[in-house]
Parts: sequence; structure tokens; C-alpha cells
Amino acid sequence: MSETYIKYVEIMHSLFSKSFLDEYKDAVPKKRRKMLPYIHALYRRWYYATLVEHTPFSPANLMSIICEHHKTCDTQHPIPVLRTPSRVVGMDMKVLNYTADAHPAVDDLRKLMTYCTPCIGLLEIECFSDEQALEAAELLSLNDPHYASFLLEVAIEMKFLAKMPSLYVCQMQPTEKSKKILALSDREILDEIVLTTIHLAAIGLKHSMPMPENIFSASFVHNLLKSPLETDEIFGRIFEVMGYELEELIGTSRRAITRNKPSFEDEVKDDYQLELISNTFVMGIVLDRFFFTPFGHFLRLINPLYALPFDLKVEILEYMHICNDPQEAFIAFFAPCSSYTLTALGLEILEIEPNENNFFDPGEIPFEPMKESIFADDNAFETFVELAKSLSPAAFEERFKEDTSDIIYNFRIRMENKPSLWMHMQLSGNATLHDIYVECLEYFDIKETEEYSFFHDKIENRFAEYPSIKRASRAKKPRKTASQTKLLELDFAENAYMILAAYNQATPFAGEPTTLRLHIRMLEEMSPEDDQEYPSYTKMSTEMRARTKQSLLNMFYKIMDDEWGQF
Repeated sequence: MSETYIKYVEIMHSLFSKSFLDEYKDAVPKKRRKMLPYIHALYRRWYYATLVEHTPFSPANLMSIICEHHKTCDTQHPIPVLRTPSRVVGMDMKVLNYTADAHPAVDDLRKLMTYCTPCIGLLEIECFSDEQALEAAELLSLNDPHYASFLLEVAIEMKFLAKMPSLYVCQMQPTEKSKKILALSDREILDEIVLTTIHLAAIGLKHSMPMPENIFSASFVHNLLKSPLETDEIFGRIFEVMGYELEELIGTSRRAITRNKPSFEDEVKDDYQLELISNTFVMGIVLDRFFFTPFGHFLRLINPLYALPFDLKVEILEYMHICNDPQEAFIAFFAPCSSYTLTALGLEILEIEPNENNFFDPGEIPFEPMKESIFADDNAFETFVELAKSLSPAAFEERFKEDTSDIIYNFRIRMENKPSLWMHMQLSGNATLHDIYVECLEYFDIKETEEYSFFHDKIENRFAEYPSIKRASRAKKPRKTASQTKLLELDFAENAYMILAAYNQATPFAGEPTTLRLHIRMLEEMSPEDDQEYPSYTKMSTEMRARTKQSLLNMFYKIMDDEWGQF
């Protein structure tokens, strides 16, 4: 690493270190040392928060820009290190390198297992005590008790630790499986850690936010990783599953605050809906606890972005008020980000291509003027703020284009309530989900009502829904429609299944199903054949072939009737 590169990173890091040391000196001496174990948690919140409101200039993104300028791989992240923990007089930094083949979490997992050898006494709920979390954190690359607790959850979920036969205590020891897996290559272990973290996130979300529909599955978490959503959109879809529109609830809360003398019925209704709104705070903490922080700060697969700057003084003061309450203290540093994108490492691990929705491209931001402002010296922050305010968000938008003309998808489509009706359909990657719907109208018993939705999942998961334009037009929160979604945009390598639900199909009081469902599976990707037009059909069930033949005959007879009718 060049001296200039280190200089730029240290200047950026000094924005945090100076602010923290200033606030630490002003804090109550009897309480301020309780902040020291959580420096990394504070740094995490600062590192992913924008420095200028509603711009992408977070330290995490600035680090990517620095790496891009110096032709250094975008896998490096600085972390704070107290110069002398016994007497807080300064703060240094070190740079950790997060790659697929040498990831700090892998080495830290090995260190954690050494800490748990020959055995470890945990709390009854199979977690560290506060003292153990702090002690274990001192051995790790991130001296963060949250990180130590996360790695313990991963180790237990991976069956690296097993309970010993003991009474009244939760005594655990390493298993033979742990020795076998930890002997694998770092990349193989990292893949196992990522899969386990996805599973843990699904379990944590499901247990913390019980829902009427089972949406918090591993595939749900994986979809969130590979197709980033804004946090407000995640909230909105969760409320939608519960039968509420988030914007309506927010409007209700405003009316309840301004209403002078509500009736008893209005007061009860308002109290219930206000309680639902307050639950967004809990949702935010849960999402950060199980998704944003593990996949962001711990594994570096995503870059969360907080749209508002991080107020270090306010956060420290608030922590001082609750630091004596273990439960409050544990969640003090969790909060939902505004949005997130994948990192270069995340793209590599998840094996997907970057686009404008899933990746922040540092190469799109001009570094030269920034180099002369924020990175000129330690006192250039104000210059940088003025520069960032003058930049238009449009300057950061550049669409990625991909030639997909040589991708053909082969789908197997069958009727849910009549499995004997199935066919294989081949479509170009540039075809849309709506194109599939149009083709299915021709071969299956579906009435053309334009009331349909595709779900890219094995279940009708609202987070993986692509509705028709007609259905989307009635939703208060816009959603990407089936006609806007090309097949190439969907990750069939991870999830090959879809459901097409066609609504309003029954004649009133006829005893017919109101919704018809087609189950769709992507069988293979192929190269196009010369002179072959798509869509094309390669296989059909016997019953489908007979129905298709009859449909063609009916069409022929109709044409002949029309022709003869002219004479």
C-alpha cells in the first residue's frame, strides 16, 4: 500500500477519531469507560452513515473510491484501535482485507473455537455472558462483543459446539465436526459461514417478528441479499402481509396526534395503529441485528447506507443513560439503514453481476476534485461538505448494460390443480414475465383479466412478487411489474421456481376456483439455435398436446367459417 493511499485513509479515519476523543473527554468520567468496548459498534454506525445528508458519501463508499483511485481491490476496510486502552489519549487505525480466500471471519472463527476449548460455560440460552463476549472480542479482528456473539451463534448453528452432560449449567465443548470443517480451505469455510448466516437471519427474523405468512425463509433472506431493497420498502411489504398500508398508518398517526376530541372507537383504533407504527422501530432493530450488521460490518458482503449523518455526541449521551441496563445496552447500537448495496466481495460470493440497483460503482464519482478537498489535509471536511452539496445525484447514476442475446431459458410449466397439464417453453432472456403470461393464456384455461402476479419463489412470497400493471396501479407503494421485469434480471441459479397466480377466474357462484396457479421451473440455460424463433415449445403432456391440437382445429374451423361466410 502506497504512502498516499494510507494518507487518504487516515484523513478519512481522523473524522471519527477526533470526534470520538472530543466527546469522550467531555463525558462523565464514571461512565465513559463503559463506552470503550463498543467503539467498534459506534464506528460501524459512523462508517456506513453519509457525511452529507442524502448523498452516497459514507466513509464505506469513500473507502471504495480511494481503493478505485489507487487501483487497490475494493476489499479493504479500516477499523479503529485505541493507542493505550488504559489511558485514552489517542486512536490509531489498521486496515483489514476481506477477500473470498482470506476472510478475517474465518480466522476469527478458528480463534473463537480455541477460546471455547476444552469447554465453555454459556448462559442457559446458549450465549456468552457480557464478560465472556468482551473477553472473546479481544482475540478477534473486530474487538466488538456483538461480533463475538455473532460468531458464537454461527459456531453453534454449524454444530461446532455440543452440550456436555452437566446439571444446571450450559457447558459446551468443540465437536469432531468442527475440527473437520475448520481444516478445509478458507473459501470453503467462508461459504459455510455465509449459508449459516442466511439461515440464522431467517430464524431471527421469524422469531422476532411473527407474521401471518411464512415470509421469513432462507430464500427470503437470500433474495434480500441479491436484490437489495430500500428499508422503507421492506417495512411496507411486511405491513402489507399484515393487511396494512404503511402510508395509511403514518397518516393515521398524524391525524391521531392532531385530533382534539376523538371518539372512543377512534381512540381504540388509533391506539392500535399507533402501536403498529411504533413496531417499525422494533422491526428496524431486528433487521439490523440479523441482516444489515452480520452481512455488512461482520462479513462485508453489503454496504449499508444511512441517509442522515451519524451524530456521535447524541449517541454517546443516549448510551450513558442506558448503559447499566444489559438488555437496553445490547441493542443500543442497532438501527435500520436507509438502503444498501452489495460490495465487490458480495458480488463474488453470491456470483452475480453488478447493476445500478445492487452495486455502488466508485468509478462513477470523480476523485480529482475530492482529492483536493477532503483528502487535502485533516481540516478539509468543511470544503468537502460544500463540494458534496453541489453535486447532483444524477452524477452517480450510470446504467450497466449486458448483452444477453445469447441466453435462452427452458421452463417447465404445469397447472397446479391439474398436474397432467404441463409443457416445456423456451424464451429469450430479454423476454418479460408478462410474455410468459401471454403465452400461458394461449395454452392453459386462464381468462384474460390482467389480474395476475408472478412470485419468484416456491411460495407466494410478497417480497418476491411481480404484479400485473392493473394490480400494481391500485397499490399505494409502486412495485416493479411483470411487464417491467426481464427474465435475465431474475436469479434462476439460486431459485429456479416461480408461481403465476391468475386472479378473478371464477364465474360468480359457479363453484370454481377464483385463483388459478401455474407452477414454473427453470430447467436449463441454453444458447439460441440458428433460425429458431422464440418462444418455442419442445415438450407437452399427452393431455396438453390433445388440448392444443383441438384448439388448433377449432381455430381452423373458425377461419374456414369466416371465409365461407363471405360468399
